[in-house]
Amino acid sequence: MEELCIPCNGKGQITHRCRCKGRGKLLDDIQTKLRDIPVFKDCPRCAGKGFNRVPSSVAFNAIRHLIPDLNERTWRRNWKPFYEKLTSKCFIEESAVE
Repeated sequence: MEELCIPCNGKGQITHRCRCKGRGKLLDDIQTKLRDIPVFKDCPRCAGKGFNRVPSSVAFNAIRHLIPDLNERTWRRNWKPFYEKLTSKCFIEESAVE
């Protein structure tokens, strides 16, 4: 008799999403019952970000496959500030859309 993996539900992969399913907000059951209206709170696992940001080291390794001559010092001085501004801008625009 085979058992079903509970964390991955038999898919063989565990997603990195929180209970908020990538939205960053959770329904606060206690406050909702007290006020009789839906009350949302920030997800405690991801601190309201939804998905975890990709670390700059992972981005560096991915870009280094495309540009093999890129050294770490050039990455830190020139590319990393651009990468961080770009991700911040994406999060700002995403929150504006919501």
